[in-house]
Amino acid sequence: MLAGYRSYAAIAEWVNDAPAPTAVALGIDPDRRPSEAMIRRLLQALDPDLLTAAIGGWLATRAAAAQPTAKRAIAVDGKTLRGSRTTDTAARHVMAACDQGTGIVLASTDVNGKTNEITRFQPLLDQLDDLRDTVVTVTRCTASASTSPTSPNAARTGS
Repeated sequence: MLAGYRSYAAIAEWVNDAPAPTAVALGIDPDRRPSEAMIRRLLQALDPDLLTAAIGGWLATRAAAAQPTAKRAIAVDGKTLRGSRTTDTAARHVMAACDQGTGIVLASTDVNGKTNEITRFQPLLDQLDDLRDTVVTVTRCTASASTSPTSPNAARTGS
């Protein structure tokens, strides 16, 4: 999904209708807009994890610039994506880290059926650059003795 649109044709229509200054800001020649086929090939060729990391990193710098003096708070929560279940596959479950001050999702990770949120918690936090002076809140499903740095079990589990 891009700019609120869910199909390649709709995204291409948005690109074609975008004002010239917006096209230029996106690095698009306003007189030579990409076709739906070009947009489709480009988006299909992107590595979703690298794209997520790049966008999350960029958004993190924007969020940090917006709140230079406030202590940052990040909420971590998992959700099952509505409509993602098919007859052959279970519903997709993702976990995300969201900046509570700005509402920006800074990182996300898939939680497949062979694991759970607890095992995906550290890889999710590893996507975030700097957690100093940051409060991270988690849901009951994500929290366990092994994820708490102040837990007596933390030394044994390597957390």
